[in-house]
Amino acid sequence: MEKEFVPYEQALLLKELGFDEPCLGYWFTNPQKKYIPEICQGSWNNMTSQENIKTLYYGISGPTFSQAFRWFREKYEYEISIHKLIEEDGYMASIGWEGVKDIMEQVEGTTYEEAELFCLQQMIILCKQN
Repeated sequence: MEKEFVPYEQALLLKELGFDEPCLGYWFTNPQKKYIPEICQGSWNNMTSQENIKTLYYGISGPTFSQAFRWFREKYEYEISIHKLIEEDGYMASIGWEGVKDIMEQVEGTTYEEAELFCLQQMIILCKQN
């Protein structure tokens, strides 16, 4: 199930960009594990009990890829497209938005999930630059 969620590093960057929506999971960083993140299921925004105070302190929202892409589409009008390359091993990933030339990248030798992560990382870079 963990592969459905945006990786911890990108979740932190999304938070910096203003992502603040209820999620199905959250990334929990445990100080005893030297802050190695692990995804936990359950709503981050609904954790209010006294026993969860520590978890709240060490956690951040864990959006799914679908949720992150929807957020970029609604907030920045970014659209992604990922297509299997026919004659090569890998995928074609593109990011487009109104009024600006599309970014297209051939991501050879990759899985669909790696192309998806590439798109997410590129959208984060674009937002930080603008």
